[in-house]
Amino acid sequence: MLKKCLVILFAVSLVFSVSLAYAAKVTIRFDPWAYRPGVPPQNLKMMNVIVEEYEKLHPDVKIELVGTGAYGGQDYVTWIQTRLLTKDAPEVFWLNFDQGWELYNRGWFTDWTPYLGKPNPYVPGNKRWADIFYPYTFKEVRAPDGKIYDIAADAVGTTIVYNKDIFKRVGVGVPTTWGKFMDTLAKIKASGIIPFGNTTFAPCCPGYHWVIQRIQGGLIPKDLVQQLDIDKSGRVDMRELSKAVVEGVFRADLPFFKESWRLMKEFSKFWPPGFTGQLDLRQLFLTEKIAMYHAGSWDIPVIRDDPNRKFAWGTMYYPVITKQDSPLGQNKLIIEFGMWGGLQWYIPSYLPKEIKDIAADFCMYVSAPQNLERLILEYGGDIPNVKGVKAPEGLETIRNPKGVTDPLHGMVLFTSEFMDRYNREANNFITDKIPFDEFISRMQKLFEDTAKALIRDHPEWGIKLQ
Repeated sequence: MLKKCLVILFAVSLVFSVSLAYAAKVTIRFDPWAYRPGVPPQNLKMMNVIVEEYEKLHPDVKIELVGTGAYGGQDYVTWIQTRLLTKDAPEVFWLNFDQGWELYNRGWFTDWTPYLGKPNPYVPGNKRWADIFYPYTFKEVRAPDGKIYDIAADAVGTTIVYNKDIFKRVGVGVPTTWGKFMDTLAKIKASGIIPFGNTTFAPCCPGYHWVIQRIQGGLIPKDLVQQLDIDKSGRVDMRELSKAVVEGVFRADLPFFKESWRLMKEFSKFWPPGFTGQLDLRQLFLTEKIAMYHAGSWDIPVIRDDPNRKFAWGTMYYPVITKQDSPLGQNKLIIEFGMWGGLQWYIPSYLPKEIKDIAADFCMYVSAPQNLERLILEYGGDIPNVKGVKAPEGLETIRNPKGVTDPLHGMVLFTSEFMDRYNREANNFITDKIPFDEFISRMQKLFEDTAKALIRDHPEWGIKLQ
């Protein structure tokens, strides 16, 4: 009888312990963003494989891949803010680092710094997780308060894609300077083909403000960049730019800024009719309606794999602005490369430490070179920020060690409201709705309004307003 009772007690305890283990299973919701499996046209699969591998290593953890339903833009920022306020955001969510800069002072994000100082258990011999990343990664994502709220495992960039067949028919080569670029555009236009796809409508990626930044990067004097770049990161962030604006160091009437818009206006005569509206530049390129356009790295795999494309294509650097092209030309190769990829990870600050630890552990697993490389190569549109991980083919003109990364990211990184007004006023000038002097005056007011508002919102910067 005693033996039978013991058996029953053992069975009950076993069932109880199993039910406890099941109840204790932790679910981590993870937003894979551009790497989300099953989304056309690429229908990726690798993130599911990574999740299955991790769950086998950690049977007490379930990784749930979640979508936001608001892919990109201001709608997504509203979506994630709402869930952070209601404490229902994914345990690991996506957000561009500059969007995070607008929100970090609300206390919503976990500082990754303690985790970055720990070993990544999925990288043999690693002592500090931070060491597997290229150093530029944290220089760029570090918030103005000095903390790291965003782990950026990959990056994106922009380049010019061009139709090799059109270039051959017209009899032009790949231009390397601004003057040759203008000549090439003129010859293509004379042949009856729209030379360059651009739109002043696009609010984001790659908006025409990315084009003007390339031009400004090729004109801004080196000594001014050094004066603006207080932390010597190679980029002027919104704190540094705000300080420069209120102190009168950065102004819209500076010669390089005015010259950049003169060149931009000259460039605009080669854009498609209706460039002020919303245009699908990639589709125009694939259907041979335009000879080239300013493309994002995320466009490359779509162009490469399009089954209906009937022409050869390639990528080219933005042309260098020489002294012959403009008296202010710096003869610099400017590349656009930044931490806006699909693998950016934030963890909500309100989570219990044990949940944060598990979420961070999964991010460590994904970032391990043997895992990240599989994701990067399958997607093909982002560039890895982890050492030793191969970059996809076709992105050679985006990350080039001989190029100078555009130093004026801070202008785009000001605020979303700033960019809305910036785009609107630039559109007014390009389309001859306002004269040049009025445009420069409005730009200056916009800089001052934005800088003062940011400084008021960020007393921790220690910048005093006059």
